[in-house]
Amino acid sequence: MSEEPRPVYTRNQLAVQRTLLAVQRNLLAVERTFLAYLRTALAFSGVGLTLVEVFSDEKLLLVIGWIFIPLGLLLVFWGGWRSLKARRLSKGLCEERPRRARRMLGIQYPPSEQAAADQSTVDEPSTSESKEAPHG
Repeated sequence: MSEEPRPVYTRNQLAVQRTLLAVQRNLLAVERTFLAYLRTALAFSGVGLTLVEVFSDEKLLLVIGWIFIPLGLLLVFWGGWRSLKARRLSKGLCEERPRRARRMLGIQYPPSEQAAADQSTVDEPSTSESKEAPHG
């Protein structure tokens, strides 16, 4: 029986693989957090509906119940907004817009990368711009 040779990875390839796995791990954590928001929002709305339906004679409990219902709905939207924001940021760190994601997190570039980043953002004048004739 012949064994297949194991692939040899460079340090850079291993670092990229670790980064991709970390991004996937972060995305799963974002989903877990969003589900926790949904669970809490459902509990708030359920408590609110219970207070409104069961204790409709008690004025204070009725008011508390009517506060809990919209609070539960607000938590759904708040959790969704935070989830979308975290998902964009997590994906941007690795795939789409690493400079923007680093800037949002406040991560500073090493000096060599900073020079390259500054140079890549410099706009070069286009050739289609009209040049003014000298006044004479």
